[in-house]
Amino acid sequence: FTAAEENREVRAIVIGGAGKAFVAGADVKFFVDKIRADLVADVVAFAAKGQEVYRQIELCKKPVICKLDGLSLGGGGVIENASHVIVATDKASMGFPETGIGIYPGLGGTQRLTRRLGKGLARYFLYSGAVMSCADLEAWKIAWKVVPADELESAIADAIENAPRQEAVLPADLTEDWSQIAE
Repeated sequence: FTAAEENREVRAIVIGGAGKAFVAGADVKFFVDKIRADLVADVVAFAAKGQEVYRQIELCKKPVICKLDGLSLGGGGVIENASHVIVATDKASMGFPETGIGIYPGLGGTQRLTRRLGKGLARYFLYSGAVMSCADLEAWKIAWKVVPADELESAIADAIENAPRQEAVLPADLTEDWSQIAE
């Protein structure tokens, strides 16, 4: 990431996944094994490095585009919300299922989602573990564009040239049902 950021010939940085998921989240077993082995310092080091990377994405002077194709859970949602622009396919979704196993989203997930969705909606998705569909991502303008998979590369090229940095979801972009939750 640093090499791309410092390279004058790189106009934008695109972060994408491989396979069926953008990012399926952290390996919870890693954390459990480290805690059981009394290696909590390893968990702290992992979290510190993760925060460093996400902060670098957020502060990058070049556009950072999240190429969201497929499932994105936990840390994937943090990458999305740290990115400047999200371009998604019609197979994309985002969720923070950590509460289902009794933990909260780490690495800034709670703060970045709150900045993007506002307190009410962030609270709903963080507490419930519900997943945002591609329709939600598009309707609320979390994703700059949602396109069929075969149009993703051209949408990314368009985003590099034309997409403004995405900020918070506007209450006016929410349906009445969701605006009540957002309060």
